[in-house]
Amino acid sequence: MKKYEILKDGRIKALRSFGDVKEGDIGGFVDSEDNLSHDGDCWVYDNAKVSDDAMVFGDAKVFGYAKLFDNAKVFSNAEVYGYAELFGDASVFGDAKVFEYGEVSDNAEVYNNASVYGNSGVFGDASVFENAKVFGRAGVSGDAKVFGDAEISGHALVFGSAVVAEDLKVMENARVSHDTRTNIEEVPETVCHLRPIEVQDILIEVLEARYGKSIEEIGFDGLGSYGSAKFNGVTVVLKS
Repeated sequence: MKKYEILKDGRIKALRSFGDVKEGDIGGFVDSEDNLSHDGDCWVYDNAKVSDDAMVFGDAKVFGYAKLFDNAKVFSNAEVYGYAELFGDASVFGDAKVFEYGEVSDNAEVYNNASVYGNSGVFGDASVFENAKVFGRAGVSGDAKVFGDAEISGHALVFGSAVVAEDLKVMENARVSHDTRTNIEEVPETVCHLRPIEVQDILIEVLEARYGKSIEEIGFDGLGSYGSAKFNGVTVVLKS
């Protein structure tokens, strides 16, 4: 049984009650019935718009002024709202949220309990999942993966084959293009927060492998009183 009809202006009108939608409620805009499933509790609310071959299904919600177009998909219990935009072949699912001015495009995926918000974006073939957060004006692109409780914020960029996991925080103007579980990106100023598990030993091992020199030749200053480490003009801050 159909749960909505499309009005002349492109808005949808509920034909029956389901979830938090009541019979007769007027929703957002769709191009066709291919954009919004008649199954589940999914709905397009407010002034949100789903067009082209984009799809909303499962129990997903799209509301506010959010826009989905091209082949973007939102499903499961995901929510896209505010002025967020999804396009290309982007997918948002699970309990993920994309809101404010967040953007997900190309073949990027955001899922589990991940959040993308602020003016941030996830592009290319990148994936953000588990409890990870991308916000501020940060960007995640390429084949990058951000997961665990990781946070990408500020004007930080995570790209290439980067892997940012666990509780790592990349912020300010950081640029990360590799697996942070085995390496550390050289960036100016203080940009990363790392787990304090045998931190100094980990740093020494990473630095010696990266530069092919002993720690003495590299000029490692050791850990400071606040958990900071300096080498070759780079400062890494470690927090619990």
